[in-house]
Amino acid sequence: KYIQPDIYKAIYYFSLAANNNYSEALIILGVIYYEGKYIQPDINKAIYYFSLAAEYNYPEAINNLGAIYYEGKYIQRDINKAIYYFSLAANQNDTEAQLNLGTIYYEGKYIQPDINKAIYYFLLAAKKNESKAQFNLGLIYEEGEDINNAIYYYSLAAYNNHREAQFILGMFYYDGIQIEQNINKAIRYFSLSARNGCIESHFALGVIYSQSIYVKRDLEEAIHHYNLGSNNYDICSKHNLGIIYKYYEYKKNPIEYFEEVINKYEDQVSMYNLGHIYFYGEKVNMNLDKSIELLIKSSIKGFNVAKNVLTLAIIKKISITKITKESIEEEIKKYNNDNDD
Repeated sequence: KYIQPDIYKAIYYFSLAANNNYSEALIILGVIYYEGKYIQPDINKAIYYFSLAAEYNYPEAINNLGAIYYEGKYIQRDINKAIYYFSLAANQNDTEAQLNLGTIYYEGKYIQPDINKAIYYFLLAAKKNESKAQFNLGLIYEEGEDINNAIYYYSLAAYNNHREAQFILGMFYYDGIQIEQNINKAIRYFSLSARNGCIESHFALGVIYSQSIYVKRDLEEAIHHYNLGSNNYDICSKHNLGIIYKYYEYKKNPIEYFEEVINKYEDQVSMYNLGHIYFYGEKVNMNLDKSIELLIKSSIKGFNVAKNVLTLAIIKKISITKITKESIEEEIKKYNNDNDD
């Protein structure tokens, strides 16, 4: 803060303190060598210093040893050692270790899952307002179709700013399938989650404000949320911006939005909408060749609505170009063959 950082001098003085059995210096040295933010990571030195700190019963150091053996980033993963150290730290009331143990028993990636142990450790961490543990308890109870408990723990996590919990609660109140629908609560939770960076919540708010089903349509608010979603590469937000600019009086050209989604994701619905624009000449000169090409691709990808407009586009091209009735099959083959190429 007041002088130029010098990691080597820092290590020198932390080492002096560590040699005098100052346990916090041991932990700091372990973190420096483990994280490798300022120097090349050295896992052996990290384990050495964490082990020394562990002898002083520092749960943070013990948990870090568990993390080293669990992640297997620099040394071979050893799940038994990881559980051993996490358990030691958890028994000393270390919240992160309790969360880690809950995760191990819940996910069951490296050992047999044990939902009872997972709940036990998540509850220990959740009581100390660990939002991830509260969220995971919500997931467990939702999977077990205990919606009341699921909402209770999601609500705790949401209160502690867990954005996925806020989004899920928003979906619960928006859908109204498992609990009574409440659009105001849905908007409140989506808004909280969106402020915490959840692009799915931006999309959900965009949908709510672009429609006029539950609240008065507010296209400016919808565009605001779709823009925030599309800036974070959300395909649905980008597509829906194209829809708004297609059907409502805005100076923005919807074509660029549909083209970006098509080029990046080959999205069949955007293909249909762009084909629709070229067919009817909406905000662009009519181009039946482009329309037919896009509608064929959309149809092949399974978007059946495109087939209806495709038929109209082919008929329109035939009528404009004076193609004979006998040439219809030839025209369809041409576009099918182009698509196969």
